This record gives sequence, structure tokens and C-alpha cells, in this order.
Amino acid sequence: STLDGAVPGGTTATATITVESANCRDKPRGNADRVTFLYKGQELEIVGKNDDPINPWWYVELPDASGNCWLWGMTATMTGNVDEIPIVR
Repeated sequence: STLDGAVPGGTTATATITVESANCRDKPRGNADRVTFLYKGQELEIVGKNDDPINPWWYVELPDASGNCWLWGMTATMTGNVDEIPIVR
């Protein structure tokens, strides 16, 4: 499927948690403060990414609250076009 003409704010990429539980953090690093837990099978909209493709972190929308957190890429599968996800610093 093509995302040509996708509206801003439209879902272009989602992350699905593949581990039993994952920490979602306030910065894209493993020692950052935990914002929330995410659980296997949860789907989250990816609104940004870090600038390190070797160690990817996804900036996702919180599923049941307003706000965002950083999810380590190794804890989820990504669906969508990674090239269309803006880098968040």
C-alpha cells in the first residue's frame, strides 16, 4: 500500500510489542526514567524515531493517556515506512 497523500497526523507507522513487557521511557536510552509499562501485543502509533538506526528507539503515543514515550526498537515490530518517520532529538 502507498502512503502518498497521507494527511499529517495520520498513522504511517505502528509498533507492536513482542516481549512480555517493555519499558517506555522519557528519553531514548535504557537508563532513562520509565514513563509506563507496555505489554505484549499492544499497538502504538510511532510519531518519531531517534537518529541511530543501529540502536532504534521509537517515539510513540501513550495508549491510554496524552503524551509520548520512547520505546526501544528491539522490544517491538515496526509496521510502516521507517523513512517517513521524523527524527526526534
